[in-house]
Amino acid sequence: MGAFIAENMMKRDVITASEDDTILDAIELMKRNQISSIIITNTKKVMGIVTKGDIINRTTLDGNHKLGSIKLNTIMTSPVITANPRDEITDILMKMNEKDITHIIITEEEKLKGIISMSDIINPHVLLDILKTLPSLIALAQFTKH
Repeated sequence: MGAFIAENMMKRDVITASEDDTILDAIELMKRNQISSIIITNTKKVMGIVTKGDIINRTTLDGNHKLGSIKLNTIMTSPVITANPRDEITDILMKMNEKDITHIIITEEEKLKGIISMSDIINPHVLLDILKTLPSLIALAQFTKH
């Protein structure tokens, strides 16, 4: 099932921001790049992730706060859940489900390599490709039983 590993599905052009950037900066990046998450880095090291959900659920606005003054380090999820580029998509999907997350960061030797979102996996074309491999997987499972 080598075709269904993270490195074959991950997005490599990951949009990043600094912990000191603001929520408004993140919103503008997400809108401009049509994405739903931003990886927070510090000299190439992954420090956290901010998703649209984080912005909605962790931001409380009162008369004294503006989105341009709230730093990302106050709402980012950290530590992050990661996977390796050679991890099977089924394992990644199970990890995402278990941790109740919609994005998983792909790293190798602590270096950012890419990102996979739940919508990347639940893409109809990807699911169809996975379903096409089921007969051979079932045959393999039966063969290894004996």
